[in-house]
Amino acid sequence: MNSPSPLRFISKGPLQARAAGLERFAKMLRQRSNSTCMCPHDLAICERVFDQVCADENLDPLDPDAEILAEMVVAIFRNAHTGERELLEAVRSHRRRAAGT
Repeated sequence: MNSPSPLRFISKGPLQARAAGLERFAKMLRQRSNSTCMCPHDLAICERVFDQVCADENLDPLDPDAEILAEMVVAIFRNAHTGERELLEAVRSHRRRAAGT
């Protein structure tokens, strides 16, 4: 039986918000994953890129826009951007194009 995360009982400071955001990221991936599973190494790459982009853009990992970002990170990763630097640059580029800058 899974016990609730102890972070749920602590007020959301920056560290707790980040941890909750990463927990949400992983949960979203589990809920939306298709037959192509991600190994822990791949998931860690995606989480680090997600975390970096959230930090770069001052995006709260609990914000609904962060869920869209998480989906984008995984989609780009699955389209052959498996290196962390390459993935980060591809996500940044895609977000710049989407923002029109």
